[in-house]
Amino acid sequence: MIKHYSLIIDTMEYINLLILTLIIFIVVFVFYPKSADESTAKPDSNINFTIRSSFDLKYDDCIKRLPALKEDFEGYATSFNKEMDGFYAKNNSDLYYVRCNKLLNKLEYKQGK
Repeated sequence: MIKHYSLIIDTMEYINLLILTLIIFIVVFVFYPKSADESTAKPDSNINFTIRSSFDLKYDDCIKRLPALKEDFEGYATSFNKEMDGFYAKNNSDLYYVRCNKLLNKLEYKQGK
């Protein structure tokens, strides 16, 4: 009978450890602040963008290339903007917006002022 009670205690300890692990997991992933990429790359609404360059590229091909193009902005905080089919790239002094233009079938590089 003593072994039976020790198994119950061991089981309760394991359950408590699982609950504690679950609580820590929830706290870390729910309340952990967003990364710099997500929070600092979005521009203010009053910034005007001018097109620096554009390239003819089919829309579907352009969308597929966006993740690779994002790597060209290493050292910049970047964030994808799925509603506008592109991403922002920002560092201390520069702000760029790279987007795929569906109507014109172009890849556009824009710079914020």
